[in-house]
Amino acid sequence: MKSGLRRYLGISLLLGCLTTGGAVWWGYAHLTTLVQSRLRSIAGDELSVGKVTARWNRVELDQVKIARHGAGPFRERLAIERVVIRPSLWSLFSRHLAIGEIVLEKPYLLVEIAPDGTLVKIIHPPKASSAPSSSAALPIQVSDIRIEDGSLDILDWQAGRKGRMGL
Repeated sequence: MKSGLRRYLGISLLLGCLTTGGAVWWGYAHLTTLVQSRLRSIAGDELSVGKVTARWNRVELDQVKIARHGAGPFRERLAIERVVIRPSLWSLFSRHLAIGEIVLEKPYLLVEIAPDGTLVKIIHPPKASSAPSSSAALPIQVSDIRIEDGSLDILDWQAGRKGRMGL
């Protein structure tokens, strides 16, 4: 009787480990697709992420871009070579997420001023669904943001219309 119970517990433990390992492997293999689809639901379809890497102490997003459509020589509104997010692991056991540091490596931002003088939005979020969200938002606290080797371009369509030179 005891050997049958041991065998049953051993097989159950083995199946549980295999299932957990398979789920982790599948999730890690599809991490870029999962993160990109979640970010697109927030920021719109112009957003793309080249690769997502999860480590024990950080998450890295490579080649984050928001495309730009329209006249002019600029292809992207935003491009970041790498985003490194270092969460506080202890906060995962509480009801909020504390991020110790976000590092933006080689970010590029295009600020575009429309002919009427308004700023063109960087992201165009998709239309909100009429169904209310069933889950409550998790509060997020960011301690530090660091920008390394960034650049900024300003495209001023308003200045060009009034006979002045844009920036």
